[in-house]
Amino acid sequence: MIDSSALFMLAMIGSVFMWIVLLFKIVLSPLRETVKWKLVGVLFVFALCYIFVPSWVVDTFKLSGYGVPALLVNALFVGLVVMYFLITSAIKRQEKIKHTGR
Repeated sequence: MIDSSALFMLAMIGSVFMWIVLLFKIVLSPLRETVKWKLVGVLFVFALCYIFVPSWVVDTFKLSGYGVPALLVNALFVGLVVMYFLITSAIKRQEKIKHTGR
């Protein structure tokens, strides 16, 4: 069985790849510049959550293990995956509007 530290590391590695893919998708998309900056801002907020939330929880509740921070990082990773699919569908919708005129 995989322990929480392994899940923590897998979620962090997957998040780095997701951030890189999302940044390229956003930058190369046909979305307006203001929308692109908003999406990059949301990614920045997610990055800050990855940095500060697990350490804040450990310090606040004086936890000694990786269980709760690993669950938080995994939840953030799931949120990042959901955001990936939302951004991908918005880009596809924008491309459809651009090509069909509707």
